[in-house]
Amino acid sequence: MNNINGLYDALTPDDVQKERMYRNIFVNNENNTGVVRNNRAMQFRSVIRKPLVACIAFVLCLTIAVPVLAANVPAFYQIIFAISPSAAQFFMPVRMAHENNGIRMEVESAFIRGNMAEFYITMQDLTSNRIDAFIDLFESYKINSSSPLSASGIQLVNFDDDTGIARFHIGIHEYNDINQDKITFTVGRFISGQYRYESIPIDIDLSSISITPDLMPMPTELGHGFGGLPEIVDTLDVYNYNVLVPSSSTDFGVEGMTITAIGFINDKLHIQMNIGDSLSSNNHGWFFFKDENGNNIQELYGVTFSEYIDGERTTFVEGVFDITPLELINLSIFGTFISGGEIVEGQWQVTFPLG
Repeated sequence: MNNINGLYDALTPDDVQKERMYRNIFVNNENNTGVVRNNRAMQFRSVIRKPLVACIAFVLCLTIAVPVLAANVPAFYQIIFAISPSAAQFFMPVRMAHENNGIRMEVESAFIRGNMAEFYITMQDLTSNRIDAFIDLFESYKINSSSPLSASGIQLVNFDDDTGIARFHIGIHEYNDINQDKITFTVGRFISGQYRYESIPIDIDLSSISITPDLMPMPTELGHGFGGLPEIVDTLDVYNYNVLVPSSSTDFGVEGMTITAIGFINDKLHIQMNIGDSLSSNNHGWFFFKDENGNNIQELYGVTFSEYIDGERTTFVEGVFDITPLELINLSIFGTFISGGEIVEGQWQVTFPLG
């Protein structure tokens, strides 16, 4: 296990490497509207909202210069070897692929040590441009093995605009040692070609927000959940939690989303939006505030629930902010959102050895 810890220490980037990665991989392309169309013909900018877990920290080093190695060694293996030869020894090339619907999925490499396993896959469109820098596997992936295993994290590592190849890292972390010789990884669909609205101003009146809005128990029949820091989310009772009643449909300039309610509950500001059906779209995003000095104020946590509206399944997201009515006077509201896109169906499946 000491070798594993040393591996992660060697691969954990410092601040300079992180800055180099963000600057080189995510090319800024801001325009007047803050909207970016995600496809291979355009540059892009990405927002990293959540920190990467330790087991995939090394993906942040992807822009470090790589020496030329043997032509048959995968590109990612060259990168890992350049960063740390001791890390490279854990990954064994796999190079097993499956093609379906004009898309090729390849498992490049894998390793297993104790209760952890990791592997890399790539996705490439062989016939057109259905894969781009913001491809999302849309929670359609699964892992099959002789005993139950589940992915502890999946991360889009990079996208090569020249080849159209998107590379993902998948981590498996179990309580006990993983005793599997091989596993099967399957992807059923993905979404790409989405619109990204980044840090756009939201044109709503903040001066007349109700401190006694209409409330209802959070619907739980069609799916629900909380997102945020565990020390906050763990104190919430899903079966005794009130949300705003969706009572309006205010367009704020984002395709497929509307603001449906805003108000104060227990001295916390709640902003609710309709994002459509979360089962058939990848619409998502969040609001945030800026004070007079330009400092950002992020939500404490978020709430998600679904219900039928006019016979259609509709998903609502409600952000909760530690902001009082008096503090709201000197704040401005912004948001970052992803919407639209094309869903590509298929059945990509590769059975491969872990190491």
